[in-house]
Amino acid sequence: MNKRSLQGKRILITGAGGGIGRALALSAVERGMRVTITDVAADRLGQTREVLLANDNEVKAITADLTDEVDRQRAIDVIESEWGGLDVLVNAAGAGAFGSFLDLEPDSLRRIMEINFFAVAELCRIASPILRCGVDPLIVNISSMYGRRGVPQWAGYCASKFALCGFSEALRAELVPDGIGLLLVLPGVTKTDFGSRLIANSTQQDLVLSAGIAPEVVAKSVFEGVIRRENELIVGSDARRMILANRFFPRWVDRRKGRQVLLGTRR
Repeated sequence: MNKRSLQGKRILITGAGGGIGRALALSAVERGMRVTITDVAADRLGQTREVLLANDNEVKAITADLTDEVDRQRAIDVIESEWGGLDVLVNAAGAGAFGSFLDLEPDSLRRIMEINFFAVAELCRIASPILRCGVDPLIVNISSMYGRRGVPQWAGYCASKFALCGFSEALRAELVPDGIGLLLVLPGVTKTDFGSRLIANSTQQDLVLSAGIAPEVVAKSVFEGVIRRENELIVGSDARRMILANRFFPRWVDRRKGRQVLLGTRR
């Protein structure tokens, strides 16, 4: 199968204010793509935009809350008017809550599902008509290794990422007649400030992700997968180990995770 070309392609990257989204945006401009970035935080988005514009790259920035129907449509309208269409949609925006599911407020689960699942699904819906007219079009959905294996204290996050995995697998087949590809990405723990921007944290712990893989490594792997026309991509040794262990030894993983919770409650 021939490799996908990225030079000059029009790409929309959500959640580009930091972390994996920002790294993807930087990698996209380095590959000669015409980039539109969105984030709900105007200050963080502005920082990304300044970095991207440093070398006279073609960049558009749209502050938007993609859980809002009006903001979603506005983002697509801007892309159509500025670029004349879209070739690649990358859904990288995400949120989480940390702590026992029973201790977290019900609203936190609904908010996580809105950001990590419903906003992604609806953006795929309204972007598909213009992607259909794009050049070798593609959707990239950034899920997580926790979309294949649930872990304690991340119940809502896991639920949203499991939903995104199932949705992406179904949508991939539905988009075949339209010639739109879909790459599902399952990164492991990534070194970002995600832990400081949680919707809720019912524990007394500061969640630091300094031991994770660099977001630049994730971005490089994603675009390599895009070029190779992969359907699914696991990024990070921790993700590969967890998914493999859960596939062949799910009961062992269950016992191990249960022991971790017991040890935590006894401290």
